[in-house]
Amino acid sequence: MKINCIYVSNNLISTYQNETLELLAKELLTFGLTFNSVKFLKNDSEQILSCLKGNDANLNIVVTDCNLFFNAESYNAVVIKDDLKELKQNFIEKIVPHIMTNGTTQTTMLKVFGIPEKEILSAINDIITANPEIHLTTYSKDLDTTIVVIYDANTNQQQLNNFIASIYEKLRKFIYSDEDTSLYQLALDLLTIGNRTLSIFETITGGNISSEFNMCNFAPSLISQANATNNETTLVKDYGVNAGIIKKYGLVSVESTYEIASAILEKKPNDVVLINRYAGSEFKLDGETFILIKETDILGVIEGEQYE
Repeated sequence: MKINCIYVSNNLISTYQNETLELLAKELLTFGLTFNSVKFLKNDSEQILSCLKGNDANLNIVVTDCNLFFNAESYNAVVIKDDLKELKQNFIEKIVPHIMTNGTTQTTMLKVFGIPEKEILSAINDIITANPEIHLTTYSKDLDTTIVVIYDANTNQQQLNNFIASIYEKLRKFIYSDEDTSLYQLALDLLTIGNRTLSIFETITGGNISSEFNMCNFAPSLISQANATNNETTLVKDYGVNAGIIKKYGLVSVESTYEIASAILEKKPNDVVLINRYAGSEFKLDGETFILIKETDILGVIEGEQYE
């Protein structure tokens, strides 16, 4: 497979030592691939398109720190930002599908939540070492990690099954899907199965969690309400929160968080309530169902049982 790389920037002085290109080359090596050529261009549309038209590559990877405007698909091209933090995700989502289409490489994805990426790699390092014919890469967003198992179509099926089974054995309680799905979509799928709806109350994230849910399938029918407010008057007037509890314990407290969740559940008893705010380290709740996300970790409280 022939892969060309074009780096586009308004400032080409130091790009020959670009870390993004180095990491991109490393990711390609996991598939046994390398760049056939790397070119550095200024942000000139005519020059970029001329370069894309004048080659016979199966894939043109355009890495840039600029805003580019052209139809990449017309030139067997993908465009990714010069951003180290986003590179792995862009590689899996944008580049791997082209590799799969034009080669014999295949992949299997495992979705993992609740364990740092470094700890994942440390836990399965012996599995990776024992199977040099099978490759693996990961990318993370917060504590939501995608493990991509990479193998040739001719790989022994039993060896592949054992490889994946060994990962499950090590990470079973953290693996939530073997499909390319999001944790948000999985949560909505579970709500559908349980015939439940979701209320979301946010403060410190200002609506970001609601936005992630709203990008999922069936979100409008499953999210009964989504609010981002830290206004005491609004909480008391609109949600029926007890003002005396807020006054006694303060708005940022375990007691006030319990009261907010309970007030929502009184109006919508079939809800699962998702609250995002800091609320201390101790929390007890009997006979209701909601999840509390703290600033530092996740605390799920379900039917009076506590999980961390």
